[in-house]
Amino acid sequence: MLDFHLSRICTCLIFYLYVLYVFIHLCLIFLSVLCTIILSLSKLVSLSAQG
Repeated sequence: MLDFHLSRICTCLIFYLYVLYVFIHLCLIFLSVLCTIILSLSKLVSLSAQG
């Protein structure tokens, strides 16, 4: 009975860690895209200010 509970806990833990891992990756991708957009916008603004 204890082994069963232990395996369930392990499965839940692995699932939780996997979800956390995916979430962190999505956040990093989102941040990099956001930075790219901000850099592009700042370049456009500086170009339009110069021109």
